[in-house]
Formats: sequence, C-alpha cells, structure tokens
Amino acid sequence: MHYALIIGLILGFVLPLTEQHRALAKRWGSRTLFLSVALLGAGLSLGTMGRNSIEYAHLTLISIALTFIFGYLLSKLFKIDHEQSILMTAGTAVCGGSAMAAVAPVINASALSMAVSMSVVFILNALAIYLFPPIGHWLQLTQEQFGLWAALAIHDTSSVLAAASLYGEKALELATITKLTRSLWIIPICLVLSVVYKTQTRSQFRPPWVIIVFLAVSTLFTMVPALAVVRAQTQMLAKLGFALTLFLIGLQMNKENLKQVGWSPLAFGLSLWIVVSGLSLVLVQL
Repeated sequence: MHYALIIGLILGFVLPLTEQHRALAKRWGSRTLFLSVALLGAGLSLGTMGRNSIEYAHLTLISIALTFIFGYLLSKLFKIDHEQSILMTAGTAVCGGSAMAAVAPVINASALSMAVSMSVVFILNALAIYLFPPIGHWLQLTQEQFGLWAALAIHDTSSVLAAASLYGEKALELATITKLTRSLWIIPICLVLSVVYKTQTRSQFRPPWVIIVFLAVSTLFTMVPALAVVRAQTQMLAKLGFALTLFLIGLQMNKENLKQVGWSPLAFGLSLWIVVSGLSLVLVQL
C-alpha cells in the first residue's frame, strides 16, 4: 500500500500536471477515502466500536488538550503567523486537512495561511506512513498500542489507516474507531473558536457523512449475519481503496507546495508533531 504513495509522489513531481489535474486528484482522493472507510465498517461490530470508543475517550481528550497547549507555546517560540498556528494545531489535534478546512472560515484564515498549513501537514502525513510502523516494531508496541498511537499522533485519516494497516489488522481496527471518534471533536473546537473570533458557525458545519455511513455499514453487517460471507471481500476492497487514495494524494504534491511552506511554519508543524507523538506514545503505553 505504501508504494502507492511513493509512485504518486514521483509522478506528481515529474509529470506536467496542471492545477485542474491536481484538483481532480484531490476530489477523487476524498471520494475513495470515503468509500474505503465506509467499507471498513463491515469488519467492525457495533459492540466492539462502542466499547473501544468509551474505553479510550479519555486518551483522546487529554491528547487534544495537550496539543492546543503546546501549539500555543510553540507558536510563540517560532513566532509564526497566528492563523497558521491555529490551523496546524487544529489539524494536529483532530483530523488534519478536514479540521483545517472546518476551522479556516471560523477564524477568517487567508488563502495563503491555508495553503501553507495544508502543505506542512501533507508533508508530515507522508513521513508518518513510513516512520510509524518501524518505530512501533522497534518499541515492540502491541497491535492495540500502535493503533491508538497512530490515531492520536498522525494527522489525516488516510495516513492513520495506511500506517495502521501496515502494522496489522487489529491495529487498523482500533485506529479506525479511535480516529473517526476523534474527528467529531472538530465541532466543539469550531464552536469555541467562533466565540473567540466572534464568527458565525451555523453555515460551517456539515453532517459527518463518513462516520454516519461507516456506522450504517457496521450496523447492517452486525444485524444481518448472512452478510459475513462477503466480509473478506469488503475488507479487500477497502485496502485497495486506501492504496488508490494514497496514490491520488501523492499526485497532489509538487515543487510549489514545498516553496510556499517556509522554514518557520515547517519547524513549528514538525516540532508540534514530535511533541504530540511523544506524549501520545507515553499515554498509550501507560
């Protein structure tokens, strides 16, 4: 699966792709990710999801709170643009690009701040897929520990599930549940920011369709045991979908993304990510 991202990155840098081509890759990448996450619901029972969501809810809350605290402190240290620090902190705390897209209109972020923040998170997501599994094996993390760690420390859902799938089935299962539950935190975060920035949020929220469809598929397979005969096929389709998603993500990267980042935002994003990853690892092991 991870080779799909490498191939996409190479083609993204080599081929003369236009902005329209990259926009198309982004749109279809979102669609394949949506479908893949939904299909994963076939392999997870409602009882398992409920138990895991409740059991690890405190880790999610602690992790998000610590991310915002260190995000504020590091933004002062690196003296980066305020909008960029809020965007990258929200992306690190919750669910990467999706969180930043939700927060941007709430804080009236500029297009440049959004582009820089997205580029930094994109680079870190690509690194996470290749760094986390070897580190997990080196630290001898269990499947459950790695799944939790990936969900707490990696930004985007696609990268979380890609890294977890390389570690094992149980890691992928727990990472999926934890990450999707974590994604719901963008709602209260946007509400708090709307109060701070005195903006209206009514038009910013959209139903979390990926979570709704994921739960619907899980409910269907839980309530209709006869569907178990096609469960293996749905899981295979989900993995193929993730591979295609990573390929399309790679196509979106180009030299312009790297040029507009700058050292301060990259240093901030990297430092925050390292701190959050380390703290999350400690929480998981405890």
